[in-house]
Amino acid sequence: MGIYDDWSYIWSARVLSETGHIVYNGWSTAMLGWQLYLGALFFKLFGFSFLLARVSILMVAMATVMLIQRLFVRFGINEWNATMGTLAIALSPLFLPLAFSFMSDIPGIFCLVLCIYSCTRAIEERTDRAAIGWLVFAALSNDVGGTVRQIAWLGALIIVPSAAWQMRKRSRVPVVGAALWMISVIFIGACMHWFSHQPYSVPEPMFHRPHGSEKAQWANSVIRNGLALFLFVLPILVAFIAKFPFAERRPRNEAIAAAAVVLVAVALLIFLHKPESLLVLLGTYAGSIVVVDDLSYTLQLALSVLTLAGIGGLLLFYRNASCLTDHALAYKAAPSTRSFLVLLGPFTVAYLLLLLTRVHLYDRYLLPLLIVAVAVLLRLYEKKIGGRLPSVCLFLLLLFGAFAVTRMHDLFAFYRAQLAAADEVLRAGVPRTEIQGTFEYDAWTQLEVAGYVNDDRLRIPVGAYHPWSRPEDIPENCYSWFAAHTPAVNPRYVLTFDQTSCFKPSQFSPVLYHTWFAPHQRMLFIQEVH
Repeated sequence: MGIYDDWSYIWSARVLSETGHIVYNGWSTAMLGWQLYLGALFFKLFGFSFLLARVSILMVAMATVMLIQRLFVRFGINEWNATMGTLAIALSPLFLPLAFSFMSDIPGIFCLVLCIYSCTRAIEERTDRAAIGWLVFAALSNDVGGTVRQIAWLGALIIVPSAAWQMRKRSRVPVVGAALWMISVIFIGACMHWFSHQPYSVPEPMFHRPHGSEKAQWANSVIRNGLALFLFVLPILVAFIAKFPFAERRPRNEAIAAAAVVLVAVALLIFLHKPESLLVLLGTYAGSIVVVDDLSYTLQLALSVLTLAGIGGLLLFYRNASCLTDHALAYKAAPSTRSFLVLLGPFTVAYLLLLLTRVHLYDRYLLPLLIVAVAVLLRLYEKKIGGRLPSVCLFLLLLFGAFAVTRMHDLFAFYRAQLAAADEVLRAGVPRTEIQGTFEYDAWTQLEVAGYVNDDRLRIPVGAYHPWSRPEDIPENCYSWFAAHTPAVNPRYVLTFDQTSCFKPSQFSPVLYHTWFAPHQRMLFIQEVH
C-alpha cells in the first residue's frame, strides 16, 4: 500500500509502464516527469510492486547523499566535517523516511543539489570553455530534472543566473547565461502549459494568501517549522556550544544570562501547563513526516531545551566571533564568503518567499533549507574554529539516526498490521469498497474503482468532480477526513487504533503488532459501522 502521498505517484508510474502514457489521477500537484519513467522502468524489468517503486527512489537518495558530501567539500569544508554534515541530513528523521518512499521530494532535492554542484564547478574552473560547459550542464539538467517537482526549477531560474553573474567578467559567460535563462523560461512555460491541460491534473497557484482562520494555521506552521529547522541541524549546532569561548569573561557572562532566560521560560511554560508552546509537539500537525509523540515527555523536553540552547549558543557565538582568529578553509579553491552567499542567497530568499506563501506548510518542504543551513553552519565552523567537529556531534547524529530508523520501523509495522486486518475482512467475502482504513488504503481503493480521486480542484475533464455529502446516519466526527475524495468507499468496516463510540465491535479479532517505541504491543481494531 502507499505511504504518505506516494500511492498517487505509484499508480501513475504503473499506468505509464502498462500504457506508455503519463496519466494523472486527481491528487498530484507535482508534474513528476522522469520519476514516473524511473518507476515504470523498474516495473517493466521486475514487475509491479510498491517496494520496487520505493527502491528506485532509494537509489536516487543514495546518489543525492554522495553529491551533497562532494558539494560540501567544494564549499571548503574538510572531508570529515563534510561527511558529518551530510550524515546529519541523510540520517535525519526528515530525509530518511522520504528516501524510502516514492514521494517526489528526494528527486527534487537531487536536481537542486546537482545544479548547485555544477554551478560551483563552473565558478572554480580556470578556463572559460570549461566554466561555460558546467553552466550549460547545470541549466539543461535542471530544466529536464525539474519536471519531477516544479520547485526544483529554481535551479535554472535563480541559481544558474547567480553563478553567471559571478562570472560576468569572463568572455561569453553573460551571453551564454542570458541565453540559458531564456531557454529555461520557454521550456518551463511549455511544461507548465502541458501539465495544466492534462486530465485529472491538479492546478497549484504559485502564491497563496491565507484568509480568515487560515492565518492562525499559517502562523502556527511558520513558527513550528522555523523551530523544526533548528532541531534538524542540532547535530551540527551543538558544536558551537561545545566550542564556545567560555574562557573569555564577556562571552561567559552572556552565556550564563542566556541560559537563565531559557530555563526560566521553559519552567514558566511547564508551570502554566502549556507544553504546546514548546517544541515537544513538533510534527503533530497534519501532513508531517517527523513525529516525536512516541518519545517520553522528558526526552521531548530535553530536545526542546537543547534546541533553544543551540539557537542561543549560535547567536552568542556569532556575536563574539570577531574575537576569534579566522582559519583557512581546507579546500584552496573554495568559493569566498561573498561568492558562497551570492550563489545560495538569492535561491534561499526565493524559496522562503514561496514557502511562506503556502497555507499548508509541511516539514518536508524544509529539505532544501536544511542543506543550505548545514552548509552555512559548517562554513562558519571551518572559518572560526577549524578542525574536526567534536565527538558530541557524532553522538547526537547517531541518536537522530536511531530515532529516524525506529520511527520508520514502527510506521511500516503499522501499515503491515493494516493490510493484515484488511485482508482478514476481505477473506470473509467483504468487498474492498466496504473497508475504511487510512487515507492511503482508501485512496488506492478509489483508484481501482474510478481511476482518480474526487477533488474539488479538478478542472479537466469538466464535471470530473462530484460533490459529496455525508450520510446523515453517521456523525461528522466519525468519518475520515479523506471521505469526500473517495466516494467509491462506502464503509461497512473501519480499521481504527481505538474502540470509539462511533462504531461497534465486529466479529473480527483485533490485529496485534509490535513497535520499537513504547507501548511495544499495539492493536488495530476492526469495527463495524452502525
